[in-house]
Amino acid sequence: MISQLRSQLESVLLVIDTPASVATLARVLDAEEATVESLLRATAAEFDERGSGFDLRETQEGWRLYTRQANAPVVEQ
Repeated sequence: MISQLRSQLESVLLVIDTPASVATLARVLDAEEATVESLLRATAAEFDERGSGFDLRETQEGWRLYTRQANAPVVEQ
């Protein structure tokens, strides 16, 4: 079972339409930046390991959920 903080993080990531920084996510979640960054990296790794359709990526602007590149043909249809 995942923690309530991770559940909340996933919910926020699902609704944002632009990348969010670790600092912004930590502020929204009322959590330490190091904890949020660790959760982001662990979640991204888990999504990769299980071949999820979600791809959690860090860009220069911050973190955001994307669709997996391999699924682009289906998503575009």
